[in-house]
Amino acid sequence: MRGLSIVFVGVMGCSGPAGTLDLIPTPGTVSVLGTSSEIEIRARTPEDNVGTGSVTVVSSHGSLRTPVTVQLDSFGSAFVDFTCAATEDERCLSGKSATITAVWKSGAKEASGETLVQIKVPATTEGDCADRADNDTDGLIDCADPDCEAGLCSDGNACITGKRCSQRACVGGAPVVCGAPSEPECMAATATCDPSRGCVYAAVNVGGACSDDNPCTTGDRCSTDGRCVGTTKSCRNPSPGRCDDPNGTCNRSTGQCQYKSKSDGTQCTGATVESERCCGGSCVDISYSRGNCGGCGVACTGSFLCNDATYPLGCGPELGVSGRCGCNENSDCPPFHGCVEGRCSPSACRALQNRRQVSDFCARWCEY
Repeated sequence: MRGLSIVFVGVMGCSGPAGTLDLIPTPGTVSVLGTSSEIEIRARTPEDNVGTGSVTVVSSHGSLRTPVTVQLDSFGSAFVDFTCAATEDERCLSGKSATITAVWKSGAKEASGETLVQIKVPATTEGDCADRADNDTDGLIDCADPDCEAGLCSDGNACITGKRCSQRACVGGAPVVCGAPSEPECMAATATCDPSRGCVYAAVNVGGACSDDNPCTTGDRCSTDGRCVGTTKSCRNPSPGRCDDPNGTCNRSTGQCQYKSKSDGTQCTGATVESERCCGGSCVDISYSRGNCGGCGVACTGSFLCNDATYPLGCGPELGVSGRCGCNENSDCPPFHGCVEGRCSPSACRALQNRRQVSDFCARWCEY
């Protein structure tokens, strides 16, 4: 099994990287406690040529705690053995991993990187006697291991249950009792038992009506494999409101389609001017709406109305500015807003609702 391919970018000196290294543990990236794993090292230059020189390998714990230096052969390869056992380092018993670092020197070039090898600590007993695996790595599997005497086992026959290990053989058990079918409208009431598959129910009422107990499907029919299958209910609103998402979801409890409102500040569907935005699920022109003049939720106060961008105070559409709440003094404006030339200037533009806040002789209006 191929391990991690490491491109070493940690460069020492000014001569550039040596190239790339592949660290390939065998078997795989898992080392069983106390069992030797071979690590093949393959080196390539930046130009994808065979690497030359030496590679030094060291591990955080285990047999390579003392660095080992090996020479690359004519194929750009080198091999080192790695083991992790309590006799080499008690940290190997942690059952986690060991960090293996490789440094490749090629002339004046040097590069380094690291990879991890997982450490597997074997079980002390067989444990699972039906998984066909040697869990305690003693060479004995399932009932052949004395640890499994009287333990539940399986001989692969799905029609027999409750077998147990006895004198290193899987014996006994009772026939499987097949219960009611999971799809009674589309399956036969009784089943036959297949040793490889277990209980098998013949399909009935194929093409006939049934109910899958899902109000979000329609046209439920029995399929050839004994299932009740329906067509997912469409929740596409043919005439959504200007601030409704036309794509809804079906509620599994009620079977009703539910539609979300567009986010505040999203432009209304079919907007004729840029300042028509959705606020609380309703379409408003935020350059006119008193309650949303500075963006959704930024309201005018007192008896003043929201003025549009044509309000004649020298701040017309040619400057790209929005309307603001009319005012005489700062106290007429929302908190943290100032009264500038008869209109409330917001302290900041609302995201998605105004493009940016501008500073000109009209003083910090928000553009739509």
